[in-house]
Amino acid sequence: MHNWDGTEEMLRNNNSLGCKEDVSNERAYCTALIQMNGWKIPKDYPLRF
Repeated sequence: MHNWDGTEEMLRNNNSLGCKEDVSNERAYCTALIQMNGWKIPKDYPLRF
């Protein structure tokens, strides 16, 4: 959670680590979204498997 400001907005939209389709890096914050939702994948999770 390096440099995370504590908001869900940053987890979703950070340009280098955010959990969104167009991030070319590692999307490191995706797991944090699941963690914040009680370890369940939220219905509005940005990535599909």
